[in-house]
Amino acid sequence: MGSIAERAWAEVELSAIAHNLKFAQVRVGSSVGIMAIVKSNAYGHGAVEVAREVERQGGRALGVASPAEGVELRQAGIRIPILVTGSSLEDEIEAAVDCDLSLSLSPPELLTPILSAARKLKRTARVHLLIDTGMSRDGVKVEDALELAEHIAETPELVLDGTYTHFATAALPDKTFCYEQLDRFNRVLNAMLGRDIHPGNVHCANSSAVFTLPASHFDMVRQGISLYGIAPSAHIRAEADLMPAMTVKTRVMSVQQIGPGESVGYFREYVATRPTRLATLAMGYADGLRLAMSHKGQVLIHGRRASYTGRVMMDTAVVDVTSIPGVRAGDEVTIIGKSGRNEIKVEEVAALWESTPYEVFSTLGRRVRLIHTRNGKPVIPVPVSESRTVQQAAEPTRIVRPAETFTP
Repeated sequence: MGSIAERAWAEVELSAIAHNLKFAQVRVGSSVGIMAIVKSNAYGHGAVEVAREVERQGGRALGVASPAEGVELRQAGIRIPILVTGSSLEDEIEAAVDCDLSLSLSPPELLTPILSAARKLKRTARVHLLIDTGMSRDGVKVEDALELAEHIAETPELVLDGTYTHFATAALPDKTFCYEQLDRFNRVLNAMLGRDIHPGNVHCANSSAVFTLPASHFDMVRQGISLYGIAPSAHIRAEADLMPAMTVKTRVMSVQQIGPGESVGYFREYVATRPTRLATLAMGYADGLRLAMSHKGQVLIHGRRASYTGRVMMDTAVVDVTSIPGVRAGDEVTIIGKSGRNEIKVEEVAALWESTPYEVFSTLGRRVRLIHTRNGKPVIPVPVSESRTVQQAAEPTRIVRPAETFTP
């Protein structure tokens, strides 16, 4: 059987992931660990390969959104601690404990099934106390946190692996509400220490707080979007030395000429007013483009910009290449990233969507193949052995800090 060429693909440069991780490490200092957030398939970048790179570079832990995401990483041989951030479902608990994932106590009622799973499997279950200080999404209320922490400390089948909260407004220049959340969080931490309850690894800083809120760094920070080379907000972009890790590409399927009065695509939303040369691309909204890009936005062909023309379709989109000579079927097209001296930034695409880079990356379609590289050379994927379906995580490094550390 002959090989099939890629129609659309995303190149993920692992040396950029390493650079961004190291840059965050420098910002927070060597005594603070980095938890790399690899949920949603590492924001579309490929969770297994990104997690392997984080482990290779000395990242302390990984964060995922569901037990299934964590189990996938364990099956791939990842050994560093993995935290399921936010809430889990009761029927996900046993597999999570069996794979040595740390579970957030959200909702607090999960304590019972976690304890049952630990006893059934004859294992110690790791938990993180998630305190809701103002996000109002998940976690335990501030006034209930101390009692729950005491219960965990008194239960031999459980270990309090960490205590954390999540900022609601860290990406905004105004940090007033962040400091309110931090004050509530610190009060809980001090109350725990006052009862001789060690909170485990304390963390609350996301990518924005890594760069703008040193008081929130504690034992560990959670690096999300900045791990992939994107500043979490415009006011951080200038000071953050980040390298975008992903380039998204497709190919020209065909080239055709139309004359004045001829239309393009469904509903005839574009009608030519001059002789126009069009290139049909092998990528549509099923692959991660959006209908919102119809008639606006651009791609790069031969290092030059070409504008979307007509309505973006499920499998294809059409661009105007009248001003770009020599475009042929099979030519490479850059959707996001650099080509020659030009670049289509993911922020530019997100602005067309009236959205964020988070959504752009995480909605790439399954037909867009991920190709991981290191210093421009393809990385050969490591096959997952069936014998490595459950991995015992490495014991996390605990930093015991005095009570005054948590004083606001």
